[in-house]
Amino acid sequence: MLKAIPKGIWEWDLENGEMIWTDEIRKFFGVDWYSGKPTYDLWLQSVMPGDRIRIEQIIQMALAKKEPFAFECRIADSKGANRKLMTQGFPVRNDDGQVKRYMGATIEITKNFVISDHLIKTSNLSTLLYFCKQPLCVIGRDGKILAANKAFGDHYARESYALKGRDFHKLFRPELQDDRKAKFDVVFSTGGTIHFKDRFLEKEAGKNKGKESIYQISAYPVYSEDDSIKSLAVFVAIDNKHTLAEQARIELDKQYQTLIAASPDSIITTDLEGIISSVSDIGLEIFGANKKTEVIGQPFSRIVYSENYKIIDEIFDVTLREGLIQNREILLKKKNNSVYSAEISAALIQDYNGAPSSYMMIIRDISQRKIIENELFHAKRLISLGEMASGIAHEIYQPINNIGLVVDKMLMNASKNDWSCKQEIKTTSDKIFENIIRVQTIIDNIRSFSSTDNNYISSVVNINKGINNALLMVSEQCKHRSIILEFKHEEERFTVTGNIYKFEQVILNLIRNSIDAIEERKQISQSPFEMKIIIRSFHDNGSVTVSVEDTGIGISEKNIEYIMHPFYTTKESGKGTGLGLSISYGIIKEMNGDIKIKSTSMNGTTVFITLPKSEK
Repeated sequence: MLKAIPKGIWEWDLENGEMIWTDEIRKFFGVDWYSGKPTYDLWLQSVMPGDRIRIEQIIQMALAKKEPFAFECRIADSKGANRKLMTQGFPVRNDDGQVKRYMGATIEITKNFVISDHLIKTSNLSTLLYFCKQPLCVIGRDGKILAANKAFGDHYARESYALKGRDFHKLFRPELQDDRKAKFDVVFSTGGTIHFKDRFLEKEAGKNKGKESIYQISAYPVYSEDDSIKSLAVFVAIDNKHTLAEQARIELDKQYQTLIAASPDSIITTDLEGIISSVSDIGLEIFGANKKTEVIGQPFSRIVYSENYKIIDEIFDVTLREGLIQNREILLKKKNNSVYSAEISAALIQDYNGAPSSYMMIIRDISQRKIIENELFHAKRLISLGEMASGIAHEIYQPINNIGLVVDKMLMNASKNDWSCKQEIKTTSDKIFENIIRVQTIIDNIRSFSSTDNNYISSVVNINKGINNALLMVSEQCKHRSIILEFKHEEERFTVTGNIYKFEQVILNLIRNSIDAIEERKQISQSPFEMKIIIRSFHDNGSVTVSVEDTGIGISEKNIEYIMHPFYTTKESGKGTGLGLSISYGIIKEMNGDIKIKSTSMNGTTVFITLPKSEK
């Protein structure tokens, strides 16, 4: 009985109003193949006026909600006879989920036939496959393809019949198979419809491998004559523009990740609340972390030095307001709570609608740059101080000479006039001359240290004398700090070729470094230790060796490699120029010698100076 029911399939394009009718639909409305293209307006005009407003309201409400619709109506056919029809339509979604077309079926119920409410049945499936221009296939419960239209075959096989019997899921991404089967099982068990996005391999002519595309899939139940669901009608909507955009996005993302990996600076992104969402590998180094999970998900403020919270808030505010901020200095802290100087540039990232979505920040560690800037400034001050010291030394030298002349004249008068206290005067004068010589030695060292004249004439010098002269300048300083200062020498005289004043400068630099190292250990050491600096001079394999040994904090192995470099210092900011050892190394090299350093953390440092022995 049902096979005798007049029925037809139609498709409606919502954008231009054009429709596709099967022969049965054309017969209902008296429109043959030569009467022009069928349209929604032509369809609506064929409905009896008494039903037209009601039907249009039903359709418009369904369109607004993107839902299926069903209605009964009366029409007048080409012979003027009244016929009663029942129409059901359902939305067809494209790749982005939008409804731009409806498909449906219309059957005649003029003679009050007993009919089923179901839309797609095995009895009208062949017609649907033939007229549907969208890729469509029919699958069983086992996922095997039972039938497919030409549009579906064009994408997956050279001929549509070659798909029959193939596993539907093997045409698509295998990792999504379980999820896809679960969705289809819901349709089989409930009789509802389902729409979702997936990926498939689209066949390319002449190639074994296809290109991956994005599609929207819609699955509808197909009812048999006994109203049971034994198969599904699966529609596939493909959008090449969406696929190309997705491929371009993936390629851009690869380039972005490559750029991040190659950047020498740390690159991180945060959401608008300041929560870190991604971090580059370099960023892990800067933050002192081992894994990205230690950083991702944490508030950015957690790596900001507490006194700089206002600065990071200002960086976020300016970036949100102006879209960009560049080269803002800030203090950050690592996982071990050590603080370092950094420079941040931040940019606002917007979503597709132009709304703010996140921040991207480039972070550069500028702690070494700040040290160099500070030390260059300090070096300039040192140069100015040296020039001032040279001037002061010159001014002091003259009155010291005058004092010496006055004392010498007083001794002559005492001897000439046979003063009764001449012996006391002589004893006192010797002490005065001793201190005058000491002052003159200090002045000579200051003038030598501050001098920029490199045209010193090398000569044979006794290095023990140079060491003693240096000790005169620091002995009181060591005594005041309770530091033992000793000089042990194998012989009274060790001769080398060089400049005595420059050699004294080297010894002074090394002793001052030792004093600073002992003071630093004293500040952090929890147990008492012997504060001592021992200087030795001795023969070693035909050369003259001078060692300066201290019981200070020591130098780590990683720092020993760079300790001779200009402006490199292990001291706190403002307590060292990073120039002392570099200058000392240059002076010893001028004397054809060498410097070696041996150090143990928290146990002390020994510096060995090796010089060729003078033959004279």
